[in-house]
Amino acid sequence: MKNLHNKKSARTMLATIGLICTVFFPPACSKNNGPETPADNALKNETRLTTDADYRYIKTNGYPDHETGEFPNPFCPFEVSAVDEEYRVPLNPELLDTMLPAGAYIFGVALNGVAVDPAGPFWNRNAASGWEFHPATDTLQRFFGVDFNNAHTQPVGPFTMEGLYHYHGMPNGLIEELAGSAGNERMILLGYAADGFPVYNNYGLADPTDLSSGYVQVQSSYKLKAGNRASGEPQGKYDGVFVQDFEYEQGHGDLDQYNGRFAKTPEYPEGIFQYHITSAFPHSPLYFRGKPDISFRHKGPGNEMAEVPPALNNWPAQP
Repeated sequence: MKNLHNKKSARTMLATIGLICTVFFPPACSKNNGPETPADNALKNETRLTTDADYRYIKTNGYPDHETGEFPNPFCPFEVSAVDEEYRVPLNPELLDTMLPAGAYIFGVALNGVAVDPAGPFWNRNAASGWEFHPATDTLQRFFGVDFNNAHTQPVGPFTMEGLYHYHGMPNGLIEELAGSAGNERMILLGYAADGFPVYNNYGLADPTDLSSGYVQVQSSYKLKAGNRASGEPQGKYDGVFVQDFEYEQGHGDLDQYNGRFAKTPEYPEGIFQYHITSAFPHSPLYFRGKPDISFRHKGPGNEMAEVPPALNNWPAQP
């Protein structure tokens, strides 16, 4: 390991996906549901950040400090709850030699203490298939019930944190809160990944080496595959329902396969590897560039054993 500062429609069955309320990633509210503010509830956001020589600690109740969609609702009977957690983020991240999928971990935590947890359940609840649903993609958002913050809540389960509000993509309410009067068309630090690297919105420096170069929207380097899925894979064309419907093409956008890059930032003027949450796939990063801290590990098997409803289990294989 190296320290960073020393310098990687055929059938889509959407009619059945309407039943997609998994034990691990249930639907929350429709984007059309009216907003509910934390002020509507006696619960308040409680988040405190401290540091020592080696770590940044985020002690939080996970309750959002901005408007959310309406919870509970007929499709997801779990209101936004306070869930006490303490995350530990390394101040000196270590790069991994290989890509590590984030499914067994909460990917990161926002500055307001809300979890960034983008992983989805697997096709027919079979992690060995390698086909993972992507709740943040446009094709599935309304079926997973993500709200206008690209977030929803977790349900009751032996390994889940009931009512935990978590982001799958662009956290619009958080960005609005952090941007203030300066506006959001600039680079904004949103939080930290479990490996310690910072997470920013979809803006970065026009020249990654020049703090005075101004800000531009940074683009993902993933693109949708063409054609139909292969024999034995989920039936249908590559339409964005699954993570595996996309492929990385170096140079297609500004970011690498981790949805990040090495660049200077206002908080790190000497430069650092940074993740970005983007408006297009993968939205929130799905892989770790560095070694995640154990405090972010899911209390159970993560998305490998995430329940899917019977309707999705009937999704046939491509002939």
